[in-house]
Amino acid sequence: MNWYKIAQLDIPSILYHATFRNNIESIKQRGLVPSFNGIVKCWPDCKNGVYLHSDPDVAYSYAEIADNPDIPEEWFEDENNVVVLEINTITLDKNLFEIDPNLPSEQIGSYLYNGTIPSNTIIRII
Repeated sequence: MNWYKIAQLDIPSILYHATFRNNIESIKQRGLVPSFNGIVKCWPDCKNGVYLHSDPDVAYSYAEIADNPDIPEEWFEDENNVVVLEINTITLDKNLFEIDPNLPSEQIGSYLYNGTIPSNTIIRII
């Protein structure tokens, strides 16, 4: 059993996902897709999925310091290229959430969603 997976996680109704502005059109069409099949994640060694945080500033910082050679260098040159998506989690399958397995257990507020997050759950782009 994955000890990060907890049957009854208390998932906030609003979570945040940071990405690069260059990805917005694809996200509008396909939703937030787990990191596979050509989708570039911020760190190559992280588990596939969609990472979300309860604090928009922390979510922003994850994309801001991304360390993956597949992310074009010019995406980091414009400080306005990182955007934060505000996500309504109410309709998402709670069984697909787990605590972020890449962080120490005492770090709270970071989650991994093991599925696609539909674009209609995006409340706004910050």
